[in-house]
Order: sequence, then structure tokens, then C-alpha cells
Amino acid sequence: RGVRRVSGEGERDWGGLGAIGGAEAGEVMTVGGASPAAVVGRGAVGAVAGVGLVDQRRRSAGRRRVKQVDERVPVLADLLALAVSAGAGPIIALNRAAAVVDGPLAEDVSGAIARITSGEAMESVLRELGGSSPALRRLMDAVLISLERGSPLADVLRAQAHDARADERRRLMEAAGRKDVAMVMPI
Repeated sequence: RGVRRVSGEGERDWGGLGAIGGAEAGEVMTVGGASPAAVVGRGAVGAVAGVGLVDQRRRSAGRRRVKQVDERVPVLADLLALAVSAGAGPIIALNRAAAVVDGPLAEDVSGAIARITSGEAMESVLRELGGSSPALRRLMDAVLISLERGSPLADVLRAQAHDARADERRRLMEAAGRKDVAMVMPI
């Protein structure tokens, strides 16, 4: 769960398109005197290139999705803290927060709520909710530990929101530092 996958059919489609493109290139070369083996070779290279392109696009989409989720985790933690402070339980708080946040995080939280309300164990669903997002995984681990130990959930959620914002600030400062060095290079 977590990262959405492109179906295997899409890979075959891109591989097929690459094979056709490679075979066409090989066929053009045979008109100029190249061997028929060149057609087959170019087709194979095209198929591998097509499948490689799909794989690269899948990884890029996964990284973009994780980044979008990580950016919204502090907002989710704040919303959860507000709802829990107002007296809502963790599931109701998650449901209210999912209605406010947007993007892939809202999809993931809504899916988790649906699974919990359909009878799956809350602990396992919340552990899976973290998926590939480190910030969301930390938040869900903190929620589960707080529920397990009986510590005040609202305080834990506020601390998690603060930590997530501090991580984002640190990442921004590191990115700015790298860009600063890159801007000085031409000079």
C-alpha cells in the first residue's frame, strides 16, 4: 500500500511500443543494407527502453507522492490534536482530519478509516497507514504508543506536529544551502 503502482499491462504497452519503435528503426536500417538481426536487436532494445521508462516514471511518481504526504503531516497532526482536545476519539479525529486535508494523505487516511470501520484491527491499519512516508509513520507510531500507554494523545500529537515542521524547516535549509553552492559555481 502507500505508493500507487502502474499495472503490469502498462509496462507491456510501453514495452510493446518500444519494441515497435526499435523494430521500425531496424527496418529502416535494413533498407540501407543492415541485417534482419538488426531489426530484432533494435526491437529488443526498444522494448527494454520502454519498460525502463515506465519504471523510472513509477519511481518518480512514488517520490512525489511521499513528498506530498510528508508536507501535509503537520497539518494532520494539528487537526488530530484539536479534535482529540475537543473530546473526540482517535478514529473520529482521523475522520474529521481526513475531511480537511487534501491530496494523497486524505486518500490514505480515508482508506484507513474505512478499513477500521469495516472491522480490521486499528493497530495494524494505523501501522500500515504510515506506508512509505517517514513523517506519517512517525505520527502513527506516536499515536499507537500513546494509546497503548495511556498518555495524553493531544500533547503527543502537538509534539509530533512541531517535530514534523522542524524536519521540514531543516530540509528547506539544506536545500537552500545546496542551491547557494550551485549558484556560486559559475562565478
